[in-house]
Amino acid sequence: MLYLGWIAAAFMAGVIVSQRRRNHRPGLRERSESTDSFAGLKYDEVAEHFGSLPCMTVRRANGTVLHRWQQGRYAIALLFDSASVCLGVEEEKTQTRKEPHV
Repeated sequence: MLYLGWIAAAFMAGVIVSQRRRNHRPGLRERSESTDSFAGLKYDEVAEHFGSLPCMTVRRANGTVLHRWQQGRYAIALLFDSASVCLGVEEEKTQTRKEPHV
């Protein structure tokens, strides 16, 4: 009879794992990589695509605006003109783990 408990536990573990995969929401990096080019998109379209507002906004003297999104170790900064149209990627980076010095 003990083996029935193990079978039930394995079944429940499978259900939990499949639910997690089904509910997986793509991260910022995945969403960024799914777009060929941001140039020409309006700010609202980009924010909706990323599913969040930028974590940083910098208005420059020449009228352009830099918006930066970050999630975990991945960050992307997009430059927009004064009409909120994306001019392209200003910076994109993935931080790596620093190895401890010995």
